[in-house]
Amino acid sequence: MTLLVDTLDLILDRRTVPGLSAVLTEALDIGDVVMTCRDHEYQTYLQQARQSAPRLAGRLVRFGVPLLLPEEIIDWARNHLRATNPEPTASDQAFIGVLEGKVARPGPLRQVCALPVRLTMACSVYAGEG
Repeated sequence: MTLLVDTLDLILDRRTVPGLSAVLTEALDIGDVVMTCRDHEYQTYLQQARQSAPRLAGRLVRFGVPLLLPEEIIDWARNHLRATNPEPTASDQAFIGVLEGKVARPGPLRQVCALPVRLTMACSVYAGEG
C-alpha cells in the first residue's frame, strides 16, 4: 500500500509538523509514503526531523525531481492540452508555438516551466490566450 501526499509544503509549517509527522509515521507503519514538498519547506521542517519531527527521524529518503528539458516541456504541454481537449484549438497551437520559442533558450520562462506543476499552471492560465 502506498499513500501519496502531494504538495505537502502547502500545509507544512511549525504548527503543523507535530500532527503531520504523527500521521505520516503511522502511515509508514502500514505501507510506503510518497510526498512532494518544495525544498525550502523540506529543509526547514523535515530534514532536521530529529528536532521538529522526531518520529520521522531516519525514515525519510529524499529524491530530487529533475527539471524538464526544453523538448520535454513541449511534449508535456502538448500532452496536457490533449488530455483536456483531444482536438487542439488554434489557441492551444499558438500557445505551443510561443512556448517552443521561449523555452528553447535559457531564461525565466524555461525555469518556470521546467517543473510539471508550474507547467500545468502555465498551460491552464495561458493556453486559452494563445
